[in-house]
Amino acid sequence: MDDKLRKLLTNSPPAPGPASQVHEGRAAALAPPQIMLELQTRSGRRVGFPYAYLVEVSLEYPADDEVYLQLIFTARRVRIRGRNLAPIFEGLLRQSVKVLEESATAFDDPSEMATHISVIELEELT
Repeated sequence: MDDKLRKLLTNSPPAPGPASQVHEGRAAALAPPQIMLELQTRSGRRVGFPYAYLVEVSLEYPADDEVYLQLIFTARRVRIRGRNLAPIFEGLLRQSVKVLEESATAFDDPSEMATHISVIELEELT
């Protein structure tokens, strides 16, 4: 997009850097993708996964209240349970999520609409 069009759409100076996109009439610089995704459990375990090995990401809405996010890497399946996980799903598709951390407790106030990760499960694929 040239600078004249960007100024018309945003009424602001051009976004820095060569990578930009127009979203809702505003130019936004794209952050470079992350190389690794770090998962942290409430027990203190930290595991890193290269985005290059991420084969599939799915967001599932089963009959119960919790939402499931499933990440399949070449050697492991990661299942994340929680609430309002759609923003995390979108970030994973763009490789912009750096760290996912379980909540300090498995339970929280269900009336809140904030993103909440109640459980992160890791499974070896055979």
